[in-house]
Amino acid sequence: MKGWVMAAVLAAMASSAQAADAVGATPGVAVKGEGRWQMQCRMVVDGLNQTVILSAQRASFANSKLTQSECTYRGASDSALEIAVVGAEACPFGEAAGGACTLTTSKGSGSFKFRVPRAH
Repeated sequence: MKGWVMAAVLAAMASSAQAADAVGATPGVAVKGEGRWQMQCRMVVDGLNQTVILSAQRASFANSKLTQSECTYRGASDSALEIAVVGAEACPFGEAAGGACTLTTSKGSGSFKFRVPRAH
């Protein structure tokens, strides 16, 4: 059931990413992965610095007052991660296919940063 719920969250975020400018989607990040993985994000929300830890227990974070984020992720040794970002000024993963800002990682770790336009 967890897999189905996370798939729905990622699908909703990806759909939202395509229409983020048009409808003012809530900025955020979502992750889907098997095994033991973790993402730590240093975020600025409503002018305050905060650290958000994402894992299988809490796989997404969104906040209308999010203005920037710097995330570091570590995937399971035997599976990939799917990461989706919504509301960023520019997709931190490069050109977004079909307008969705997503990344499917291979095994390992990495990091990314994004800013959110002030209009959010």
